[in-house]
Formats: sequence, C-alpha cells, structure tokens
Amino acid sequence: MSVEIISVGNINAVATLASLPYVAPGMSIALDELRRSFGNSVSFKHTLLYDDQYQTCTSLTDNVDFLVSRYFYSRTTNHYNMTVFINAGCSERLAMGKLISGWNTLMMIGGSGETDFRDKAKYPNVVLGGNNAMMGRKNTYAKVFLAHSWDSIYVLLDSSATPWHLNIGGKIINELDKKQFRVARAKTDVRNSSARSDLSLILRDIRKSARGKYPRAGKPSSDLQLQVKAENMTNGDYVSAHI
Repeated sequence: MSVEIISVGNINAVATLASLPYVAPGMSIALDELRRSFGNSVSFKHTLLYDDQYQTCTSLTDNVDFLVSRYFYSRTTNHYNMTVFINAGCSERLAMGKLISGWNTLMMIGGSGETDFRDKAKYPNVVLGGNNAMMGRKNTYAKVFLAHSWDSIYVLLDSSATPWHLNIGGKIINELDKKQFRVARAKTDVRNSSARSDLSLILRDIRKSARGKYPRAGKPSSDLQLQVKAENMTNGDYVSAHI
C-alpha cells in the first residue's frame, strides 16, 4: 500500500506559527515513526506544497485553489492507494476543504478547527484533529459578559485584521446575537491614518449605546487607546476586550 501525504502551507515563518518551517519538522518525526511501525507494508511520501510568492496568510488563502489543483492534476505519478492532505494551516483551509471534498481524498487539520467543517454534508472527508478554538472563544466571551451583566456590547471591526481574527470575530457576534445581547457595530481601519478621524465619532457612539466593547484586531491599537483616554473612557465605566 502506498500513501502520499500533502501538507500545504506558508513557507514564510513570520506569517503564522502554523507555517511550514515550524510544523514540517514535527511531521517528519511522526512520519519516521509511521515507517517504523508499518515497515515495508506501507510506503509513505510526504510532499510540502508552497509557493515563495505567497508571503502572508491572506495571499495564500487567495491563491490556494490554484496552488493545490495545479499540483493535484499535474502529478506524473498517480499510483498511490491513498492521498491525504494534512495541514496545521492558517485561513486557507475552508477554500481547500471545498476543493478536496470533490476529490475523494482525506483532509486532516489540527489547531483551531473552524466550526464549518463539522457540517459533514459539505465536508464529509475532513477530520478535525485539534481542539475547536472557535467554540472556546465564543463561549468564553459570552460567559464573561454574562457573569458581569454586560449585556450591551459594541463591536469595533478592524478591517486590517488577519482573516483568522475576522472569521472568529464574526462567530462571536453571531453567538452574542443568539444569546440576545444588545450588539452594536462599527467598522474602521486602525492602521490607516486617513481613517483615524473616525475613531472619535465611534467612541462617542459607544458612550451612548454600550458598556462593554471589543475591537476585532490581532493586537490593541495605540491610537485607539489614546483616543479612549482622551474621551475619558478609562474611568471604569467601560470594558475593552481585544481578540
């Protein structure tokens, strides 16, 4: 029996902790264990699939369909009994999952598995190998807000955040809506200097409509925090939580 394992990822280590330079060595060690366990009865080939020009999670996500399908359909050797995609991954896995679901191949992912993959009607051949961080994040925020009776939440969407943060931010909003929190929303780009003037208006709107708030960004924005202080919103009346 022969098995090809394909691991798609980002070769740029700065992009994410799930980049191939971090996870591929561990995969190689695991593969050595498999070879020792199965001996000559099973042969394994491990293919690391990446492209140097895709330096971020966003660029890889935008081009992963082409990257994966180009390799899959151009393989000169197709004698493998099984093809398995095993990824730690960033934000490209949803696009990959839709493609692979039509190929009768197995896809295994670790890390923070998106709740979408639990829909087996759409993704019958995707196995989540890690804990579901989406579910944990959603429940954590909802429980904290409920515990402190913070039922009025203002969500500030940072459009410059990573795809992962934008994805999980949307999941949290849906969870808060389901639990009947009063949720208000606004959108800005904290890294764009031309959009910073919007922050003052947004903060004034927060003072009118909410007690708890959380910007959906990878890390707190210093400009936002300075304006929060300027608007006298650091006196304990408001709570800021960053995703």
